[in-house]
Amino acid sequence: MPKKCNKKTCEEKYIAGFMFNLQYKNRNPYLSVEGLKSDIAQFRQGKISRAQLMGKLKVINTESENELHPDLELLTSIFNRLYRSDLSKTYFTQENTYYERLKDYGVIYYLQVYSTNQDIYGDFVMPTLGNQRVDPETRDKKVTEMYPAFTKSIKEDILEYGRTLKSLKDEESVIFNIKLTRCKGCAIPTWVEYAIKYSILKDYSNGKLSKESALEKITEKKGELQ
Repeated sequence: MPKKCNKKTCEEKYIAGFMFNLQYKNRNPYLSVEGLKSDIAQFRQGKISRAQLMGKLKVINTESENELHPDLELLTSIFNRLYRSDLSKTYFTQENTYYERLKDYGVIYYLQVYSTNQDIYGDFVMPTLGNQRVDPETRDKKVTEMYPAFTKSIKEDILEYGRTLKSLKDEESVIFNIKLTRCKGCAIPTWVEYAIKYSILKDYSNGKLSKESALEKITEKKGELQ
């Protein structure tokens, strides 16, 4: 999952397919190239041409803005609070949400969510479920069970609280890039990403779209299964 680079040159990539996210020291350009592993495989096998492969890639070439926006800051605070362990019923954050405003593209919010803590004895604690001293097998089972509820609630909250945004253009996107709790062998993704056009949020806020219709317009991407 890409993270903001604001000090040193960095190059990060994740596979969704695949995505390359490049940013450079002392500059604000943001370059992202995204595609599917299956397309790369077809190209290597000679089943599609280079031109066909290039046509399947999604390229974002823009700039990251350093200016703070009150409405974007507010949404950061809302999600930091909504998904703290005392309010969330599924996975939780530890106030680590931040955003990146991209010129003429939109805003990307980055979250890391967890499912458990460990006490001084090394036992698992699941604060959102009120479970203490959970064994590893039970912990993994609960993590898997919480995943559908988490994805449902996060999409509903993006729709509901995304309406507080005011500084975006209609064609720009609101994206939530979420790194999920670790759970090896639980068959949940390593990360998920949800995106919605700002115009959809406005139409929902103005009563032009029902909640069900607006939710259907949120696109979803997933990382590899754990």
